[in-house]
Amino acid sequence: MPSWLASYLNGSHIHDEVEHHCGGDTTHWDVLFARLANLTEKDIHLRSNEIKRLLQDSGVTHTGAQSSWRLDPMPLMLSECDWQIIQDGVKQRTQLLIRTAQDIYGSQQLMLNGILDARAIQSSPLYIREKNSFAANANPIFIAAFDIYRDADGLFKVKSDHLQSPQGLGLLLENRIIARRVMGDEFAECNVQRIANFFGKFQQNINDLTTGLRDPRVVILSKGPDDPYYSEHAFLSSYMGYTLVNSADLTVRKGKVWLKSLKGLRKVDVIVRWLADNVLDSLEQTDYSIDGIPGLFQAIREGSVHIVNPVGCGILETPQVKSKLEQISQYFNRQSLILPEAQPSPLTAADLDNLLPNLADYQIGRFSQAEFMLDGESQAEKIMSLFDGLTSEQMADYYYLKKAKYSSAPFWDDHNLVAQPIVMRCFTLVSGNNIEVLPSALCFSATGIKSTPTAGWIKDTWIRSNTPQTSIRTLPKLTKEMSDLALLDGVIPSRTAENLYWLGRYLERGENTVRMLRVLIDRFTEFAIYPDSNNKAIVSRLVEAVVNQAVVFPYAEQNISQSETQSYIPREIASQLFADQEFSGSLINTLKALKNSALQVRELLSLDSWRIIDDINDEIRRIAKSPASASTRVMQATIDRIIGFLMAFNGSTSDSMANSNGWFMLDIGRRVERSTQIASVCQHLLGQSLSEIEQLSMLEAVLSTQVSLITHKRRYRMYQSTETGLELLILDGDYPRSLLYQVEQLAQLCKFLPDNSARGMLPAHAKLLLKMQTQCHLADRETLALATEGQRIELIELMQSVKVSLERFGDMLLLQYFSHTKTATPLNSMFGSIDKS
Repeated sequence: MPSWLASYLNGSHIHDEVEHHCGGDTTHWDVLFARLANLTEKDIHLRSNEIKRLLQDSGVTHTGAQSSWRLDPMPLMLSECDWQIIQDGVKQRTQLLIRTAQDIYGSQQLMLNGILDARAIQSSPLYIREKNSFAANANPIFIAAFDIYRDADGLFKVKSDHLQSPQGLGLLLENRIIARRVMGDEFAECNVQRIANFFGKFQQNINDLTTGLRDPRVVILSKGPDDPYYSEHAFLSSYMGYTLVNSADLTVRKGKVWLKSLKGLRKVDVIVRWLADNVLDSLEQTDYSIDGIPGLFQAIREGSVHIVNPVGCGILETPQVKSKLEQISQYFNRQSLILPEAQPSPLTAADLDNLLPNLADYQIGRFSQAEFMLDGESQAEKIMSLFDGLTSEQMADYYYLKKAKYSSAPFWDDHNLVAQPIVMRCFTLVSGNNIEVLPSALCFSATGIKSTPTAGWIKDTWIRSNTPQTSIRTLPKLTKEMSDLALLDGVIPSRTAENLYWLGRYLERGENTVRMLRVLIDRFTEFAIYPDSNNKAIVSRLVEAVVNQAVVFPYAEQNISQSETQSYIPREIASQLFADQEFSGSLINTLKALKNSALQVRELLSLDSWRIIDDINDEIRRIAKSPASASTRVMQATIDRIIGFLMAFNGSTSDSMANSNGWFMLDIGRRVERSTQIASVCQHLLGQSLSEIEQLSMLEAVLSTQVSLITHKRRYRMYQSTETGLELLILDGDYPRSLLYQVEQLAQLCKFLPDNSARGMLPAHAKLLLKMQTQCHLADRETLALATEGQRIELIELMQSVKVSLERFGDMLLLQYFSHTKTATPLNSMFGSIDKS
């Protein structure tokens, strides 16, 4: 046995899954340890690092809340005997909670018989009064999660229930995929039960809700990137093929829920929600939430949409119900709970004398506020001050709960195994009268008092099977009608399309900023070596254009008013463009915006694309930590890596994202941004006439920023001038970096947009593109290069006109395709004219 494993097994662990809770049968651990016995400490450490990388690539470690999960290479092994107890217990508990919910929102026998306190139940913020006006659900629970632990006596108990939005399902699936990849040999040897069939049944149950509908639309409703579990929502969306939305993507009209898409409004039939009950409808509910969908409850009343999990199950998570579950089980089933739960005790003045000396062993909660929980050990002072100000009547709203004694399990920490307390989250799926239990669990370290942790150690749970595991997937019988529907493109939500558009713009903006920074650094370092008047003039023009933000975002037309302390030292300006977060067009700000846009469309990106975003995020952290006096060598090395990541991301998305998933919107954004850049650079760096030598040097700098210097030299070998440069950058419709080429590509890409204009008429955005195309076709290089009193007036006016048209084009996309606000209608139009006499 290797030393790293022997040292753990020989340690003094008081309450451990490996040592003390095998029930005399250690087969499940022995099979695993037999495989691990041949691995050295270095092998385990390498596997741990590989898991960390895979987790990072999957996006689990990067969400809006900056969660950080650590997946342990050592799985938690459970014997079949232990698993049978857990399986029977969660089935019993799920069935009991279903009957309890049906009673609370139905006959209310539990209240009439005094088992539940009617006043406490109906005053709870999670009691949804509006549900009494809904049609009765056969099952008020669709999917549920239960946090289970083993106490010091070896008994399994329930720590908490998760019924409104049972988080962790997607995380468990991601972890299983990673664990099976890294621990493949051990996984096969242990004959671990498969979980794929559970997810297949989950999807089939959702399909059963829409039986009879020709083309049902299912969406997954999330808070968005600010949700710590957003990455798993995106993963489930990709895995199941459902559209990931937030409240801004949905609207209710005429008693139906609609998805705002590029092609207009599309009816939604099923919403798989990851939101709490009390924030679902911001119109009818007391607690306003930006995450809610105004009018959703009315759509539920009319039966036009199904909600998974159904509304109202949140009341089952409250202390008022949980403290009475044993009595409810006796009332309904005449049996005790297989998986009991620590019972909260109402706080009274008489309890304080016994409670205060042992406060570290308890937690303090509130009946009226389910999420309120104070730890007696770490928050003792806060609890003491709370007790001092409570009246007897107020004290009745509080309860105390004895802390659980969790069993521990081995976790790999750096180079050795350490014991950590654990909790297992088990999932059940309700299908008619059947309850399916997921044959695994999300095992996480039980540190802190959060019922739903957002960071920390996690591990996969393996349940051994005595029978060979096979993949059983039943495919639906394909009919001609279903075959036709399979050819339909997916619907792109307007918000997703908008985020793809801006993702494309930020990609191109980042590339432009890197190339502009590279040219600036090259020129001022060259000037430091060869300080002639030609180099000085070029550096001065570049510095002035960057300071005024004329050639970087926001591409200002007028000189931006600068403070007296504004530096014009080239090295300081380069550092500002590189890492100054107060400078709107800086590289770090552009990369941050790019990362945030990518996070909004996480479900559409491939694993390879997301890995590149993760690399870009690492560069953002490095830039943020770089000193203001960073050397040009450091800046150049960083921007070289970044431009590689940007080009790789462009290639990855173009190769893996279909137009039906919105790739054309990303490309539209890129073309709009590149057109704006070309117009701004040509206007501000080539719009002024210079001496011949200075003009050629400036032209070379401009061509370098547009990756066109080599092409220009090869095409115009005999004679190179501003005329030839303008012809290449603006007028050549066959050159992929020219302005005309971008506009023509935009015209082609816009054909993917829905056309709502009258037959035979061009839509407004197409007219703008036609105008820009015509302007470029009618222009000639001699006229554009002609200077009058030191200014190329024709060039400047053309570039200004193009930029105005591009800005209007972006505004039209926003109004026509990204928002679906109804036009206001005068009240008297609904009732006829109003007699003012």
